[in-house]
Amino acid sequence: MKKKPSEPAIEYSEAWAEEPWGTAKAFVHLYNFAAPASWPAVELVTSEREAKISEYLQVFPMQKFWERVYLNAGKSRFLSEQYQHASMDWLLQRGKDGVRNCLKTYEGKYNGPTTERR
Repeated sequence: MKKKPSEPAIEYSEAWAEEPWGTAKAFVHLYNFAAPASWPAVELVTSEREAKISEYLQVFPMQKFWERVYLNAGKSRFLSEQYQHASMDWLLQRGKDGVRNCLKTYEGKYNGPTTERR
């Protein structure tokens, strides 16, 4: 059986800033704009990436959620300086504990020790 050729990847464009929230293009634009500078920029969106983004936007649809994910990632010394696998693709996966990496980042799991209790 022949392997079905995959769709060509779409190259990132600054014009994606104009896309409505909830689309893969708007998601990638926010990631490229707000994620820590040490994380690799997303240059191509494949059909697989687009499907994964859509899956996660079904669970976490609010733009404010993702803005806080990137804010917390930038605050985290571990994620912004030490963990070399941090990327958009990493955020859209589950950790070994079965919990989504974006949710752990949102909740501040990687922010390091604090002296204050909630």
